[in-house]
Amino acid sequence: MTKPVNPHDAHFKSTIADQDNIRSLIENTVRREIVRKMDFSRIDVQNSELASTDLSSNFTDLLVRVGYENSSIDVLLLYEHKSYVEKDIAFQILRYKLRIWEKALKAGEEPCPIVCVVVYGGEREWTAGTRLSDRIVVPAELMPNFPDFGFELFEASKVDMKQIVGKPSFRAMIYLWNQRLTEDRQSVIRETFRILAEGYNSDDIWLTINYLVSVEEIPKDDLIEIVKETLLEDGERNMATIKEQWIREGIEQGIEKGIEQGIEQGIEQGIEQGIEQGIEQGIEKGLFQGLCTAALIRFGEEGVRAIESIKANPSIEKLDELGKALREAKNIEEFRKMIPK
Repeated sequence: MTKPVNPHDAHFKSTIADQDNIRSLIENTVRREIVRKMDFSRIDVQNSELASTDLSSNFTDLLVRVGYENSSIDVLLLYEHKSYVEKDIAFQILRYKLRIWEKALKAGEEPCPIVCVVVYGGEREWTAGTRLSDRIVVPAELMPNFPDFGFELFEASKVDMKQIVGKPSFRAMIYLWNQRLTEDRQSVIRETFRILAEGYNSDDIWLTINYLVSVEEIPKDDLIEIVKETLLEDGERNMATIKEQWIREGIEQGIEKGIEQGIEQGIEQGIEQGIEQGIEQGIEKGLFQGLCTAALIRFGEEGVRAIESIKANPSIEKLDELGKALREAKNIEEFRKMIPK
């Protein structure tokens, strides 16, 4: 069964998917003597998804092959955002490494060295050590028979943000982890967008806003104002794009939910006509719910109240007209005039 994707994992994987951000994470974590020999012009993101297998359900992973002198090495990135420390992480890393090497051998490839980077964004201090021998006490005379190994640890709560290098999208992600326990969340969010303002694209903004809406208790309207404030003249343009995306998502989610409800209703009635009618009614209901979300985003509670008259008879034709009005109206007064009767 596929592991459900939570917002922390999605934010990490989407940000780290950028090769410049992969490089930043490695350069900010891995020992200098290793980094100096890496050739970052040869980065290949592998589709490992080891965490989706039966090895573990605790980590989000990304496997990257990087040039290393005249050969290559694998860099295994493991992200852990839980508030507590996973004390048996070394066992899981050992299983990961064995799986990677076994896969290479099965494909007729020569296994290569693996450097593991554990990215820890939890609240508590890391206490699990960074070697297998930190977990298992081994007498000195048995060490030659013991498969000891270590891993690199990036503990977000302890990093000095002044020392973090990389693209604004990478530094903004690290800053959010670093400030996880700061009570003034609006100030943290404002500073996050100030970091992004140093150089971003619309995907960075949309990704960050989606993440914040999922994990922070902050109204979307407040987020909109923070983005406008911190991104200066680009704020209005970006928020217009983001609002349009919210509108589309609201409508799409409403349609999907409506169709699902309609099919269920039709099945309960047990006849073909009931299914068709249920789907149609479900689509109408779903469209109306999506447009209510859009009206709330664009015009606040006044926008929602303005379309109450359609609720009793939300035909597809009326809802199409309402969607057009939401896209074209410049203010609430103009919107009211465009609402279909």
